Amino acid sequence: GQATDRARQYADHGKERATTALDDFAHVVQDAARSVDDRLGSDYGQYAHRAADAVTQLADGLRGKSVDDLLQDSRALVHKSPGIAIGGAALVGFVLARVVKAGMPSDDRDVDFRPDPALTDQSGKSGTGV
Repeated sequence: GQATDRARQYADHGKERATTALDDFAHVVQDAARSVDDRLGSDYGQYAHRAADAVTQLADGLRGKSVDDLLQDSRALVHKSPGIAIGGAALVGFVLARVVKAGMPSDDRDVDFRPDPALTDQSGKSGTGV
């Protein structure tokens, strides 16, 4: 339906943005690799070149697949390696939380997690006092 089409458009747009960001990151790593080559020699720079190549391959792989293909690959990964999938999901959640927190005004980030004195008993433990 219409909601599915809209979700697919968002996913396609997100995939486009992700591949562009990966391409940009690969260029940054490639530039850094050239700098390492110049300063320390190609033996050390080869690691950075390999990293840049891996990022480029990832971007190309994402670009070459449809959203449906990516979802199918994700489902297969979850069935094949649930531990890796859970770890990846936790990592993505952590990164998203950091991104959201970084985008918040500083007043909203400075949340005080100390218990409200009105909701604690004399010992400082949380409770309703019942």
